[in-house]
Amino acid sequence: MAFKHKVNLLEIGDAETLDEKVTERLVSLGGKRASSWKTNLLIGLCKINSCKMFTRSIGSTKICYVVVGHKSDQDVTDYFFESIIAQIETLTSAAMAKRNGGRVGAKTFAANFKHGCVETVLYRMSCGQKKEEQALALSSSAMVLVGQRSEAVEFYVSKKMRIVRAGKGHSIAEDGRARELGRAAGHQVALNSGLAISPPLGQLA
Repeated sequence: MAFKHKVNLLEIGDAETLDEKVTERLVSLGGKRASSWKTNLLIGLCKINSCKMFTRSIGSTKICYVVVGHKSDQDVTDYFFESIIAQIETLTSAAMAKRNGGRVGAKTFAANFKHGCVETVLYRMSCGQKKEEQALALSSSAMVLVGQRSEAVEFYVSKKMRIVRAGKGHSIAEDGRARELGRAAGHQVALNSGLAISPPLGQLA
């Protein structure tokens, strides 16, 4: 739905959308190390919303995400990022409450559960957007403008983003059961109905 809305704005020649320039937007993590599941989530959301994500150190104590893109695309990315994080945290807390084992392996379980959620969420959103793209590609000249906006982001990155690196986060110990539970829970994350399509779980393996 967000993608279709953007295409509609471009198609009708919305001045504010057409005049947008590529900029950088910082998202503070408030800590020293990026959570790998949040990093993966933001990388995926940026790809879906025609943005690019990098990490940048600020001083010796903080790391920020840098989202490069047009304002409307950054806004959509921000919205989904904050909404999905909050929902995954809630789902993780619920899963942890049902888990046996006390504190032993709790961090590993939580990390893998969150990664599993992210995998499902991004897959759902990617499937939804592809269906919208296929529906619009044959009928909308605005799809050309969407491609041009993506190219503008790539050009900006190639010229101005040499001092930062693509974010990857730190590695985590594996817990296959927790990740599968997270993948299943990812279908409970509420998303924009125009973007979210739940695939069979077997496709996420």
